[in-house]
Amino acid sequence: MSITSPLFKYKNVSNDPVKRYFKKPKQGMAITALAGPVSNLLLAMLLLLGARITIAHYVDTAFCSGLLNFLAMTAYMSVGLGLFNLIPISPLDGSKVLFAFLPDHAYMTLMRYEKYGMLVLFVLVWLGVGNNILSEGIYRVYELLVNWIVY
Repeated sequence: MSITSPLFKYKNVSNDPVKRYFKKPKQGMAITALAGPVSNLLLAMLLLLGARITIAHYVDTAFCSGLLNFLAMTAYMSVGLGLFNLIPISPLDGSKVLFAFLPDHAYMTLMRYEKYGMLVLFVLVWLGVGNNILSEGIYRVYELLVNWIVY
């Protein structure tokens, strides 16, 4: 039997969940785009909670030291990825959030140039544009989470 047999029924389904579940696609895309950075920050908080538990039951062993280091570094990277993803350059999620606040004319203009976003992003990262600002932001958010959760 082939797949094109009349025994199989097909339903034309949209493969774009944003259009399927949200009545306003621009706002729906922004909500969907925020899910990634928010999950990164939630993961960092969960990892720091694990670090707090490790500190509370700390035994001076290589395992505890390694576990604490792993939890802290992974939380730091998670904060970094979450904040990096909020940069408003396409294809990063920050651009989708920015697009939700733009008027339709500006949105359509930016959508024409969206395909060049990855190239712009590579050039900016290669040149180190914004390194200090991003590093400082990552450090400050991480420090805030550590002070709030661990201590």
